[in-house]
Amino acid sequence: MEETTTGMLQKQFEVLKFLGKGSYGSVHKVKRFSDGNTYAIKESNVKNMAQEEKMDAVNEIRLLASVRHDNVIQYHEAFIDGGKLCIVMEFAEHGDLAKAIKDRAQQRKHFPEEQIWSYLIQICRGLQALHATRIIHRDIKSANIMRPDSSRVKIGDLGVAKVLKGAMTKTQIGTPHYMPPEVWKNKPYSFSSDIWALGCVLFEMCTFNVPFEARSMSELRYKVIRGTYPAIPAEYSKELAHMVKTLLNIDQATRPSAEQVLGMPIVQAHMALAPPLSVPTSDGKPMPNPMLATIQVPQNLRLLKAKLPRPAYPSSAPSTAPPSRPPLPPSAPAPSALSRQPVNVGGRLPAIASGRLYQGPSPGAGRPPAGPAQPALRNSPSRHAAPPQPAASPAGGARRPSDQLGVMPGKDVPGLPAGYNPYAKPGTKNGPYAKSPYAQGATRNPYKRAPSNVSRAPAAAGSAYGAAPAARQPSPRLAGVVGKATGARAQNGGYSRQPSSRGQPQQPGAPQRQQAPAAVPPGRMAGRFY
Repeated sequence: MEETTTGMLQKQFEVLKFLGKGSYGSVHKVKRFSDGNTYAIKESNVKNMAQEEKMDAVNEIRLLASVRHDNVIQYHEAFIDGGKLCIVMEFAEHGDLAKAIKDRAQQRKHFPEEQIWSYLIQICRGLQALHATRIIHRDIKSANIMRPDSSRVKIGDLGVAKVLKGAMTKTQIGTPHYMPPEVWKNKPYSFSSDIWALGCVLFEMCTFNVPFEARSMSELRYKVIRGTYPAIPAEYSKELAHMVKTLLNIDQATRPSAEQVLGMPIVQAHMALAPPLSVPTSDGKPMPNPMLATIQVPQNLRLLKAKLPRPAYPSSAPSTAPPSRPPLPPSAPAPSALSRQPVNVGGRLPAIASGRLYQGPSPGAGRPPAGPAQPALRNSPSRHAAPPQPAASPAGGARRPSDQLGVMPGKDVPGLPAGYNPYAKPGTKNGPYAKSPYAQGATRNPYKRAPSNVSRAPAAAGSAYGAAPAARQPSPRLAGVVGKATGARAQNGGYSRQPSSRGQPQQPGAPQRQQAPAAVPPGRMAGRFY
């Protein structure tokens, strides 16, 4: 299950944007290759976490996969990638509610009251689904209310959520501005703490500020315990102001539950403002989902693969199977008709035409017309000697020189002499570095340069290269160095020292005399320094 950083995440998704940080990790916007849909991936570096922190990070996967509701962010997949736990979730295109409140505050435009009622009802529906599964969120705030579009909201970030096994819990956790008085007093709390946080979010939607602001934690604790906060703007109805007061009740025993809030007459009067539910309901209530078993995190993260919930992507997504290969055009031969073995064409490998093997027809039978003549290379023999006229084929048609060389008819190699065969073995007839078969009397290889200290043999009379160049004589300085090296070796080899030509007068027009070294013992080379 453990992958490298270039493993499962980059194989299946394209990271588009960094969205922010959540509990235990960062969140990115990604695009899935198989269906083209956009998702949010939360990454948690569990490799460096303590065992208890790993349990809390994996617990979010368990809770998300256990709840399927229209007002709770949906779970899609979880995997390990390079020591990081990745959770693929539903992506909210319009961001979170905190961003919407900030934008409204900058524009100095309050939310319409109908929109506030709609958001309140949807958040209550999500809390009802969580509480029905014995899940307490413990971090309800505007930054954790996601907006897939302008009319819908969903509860997200279950990183600090907990399955309440008893009636109460004592762990002090959450965002201070949204924590209820019982948490500040270190008293046990229950599902009603989420209702208090919902009242803070409702107040924030009306005023663009949290109900309790302070310059220190002690001052904040004092204000929350007292339960005093400013009034909401007068432009909103008394029913909405009464709802804020009902939710921000400092007595958790008399604070209503999510189900009781949805049953209030004023809420029922605005129920039509919220989008209808698509999940199965029983007597108007969403059916509780079965809670998944606790996921035990092993020390070796590779063993976590079998314990994670199965992927649950939208059913409307296309199949993840790779697309089938498009059929070949009718004019193209079937793949089975192409031989995988080399085809012998006149003792040579086949040429290639239009991406298919060209096996070559019989001489003069339906050959394509000859293409335009290609320019010859510089210093190529074909520049000086024209090829002979093609002989008639047995079938009566004219044969081109390329037929004799094994080159595909009408397809001379661009930039090379006509009839050049690139598939022939080097050094053989018509192969690379060989003289042209049409050059008469060529005596040397035009592609090989002679050594600088050796005289070049004159070309034969009437060769394709014209008159022979003047013989190049060795340098007197070089001849002297060679002679000295030869004499040094003669002391141990028993041969005489050769005289140096340095400083000797030369007759005008007289040929240069060059002494050949004496016989060299086996394993030695005269004139070479060791």
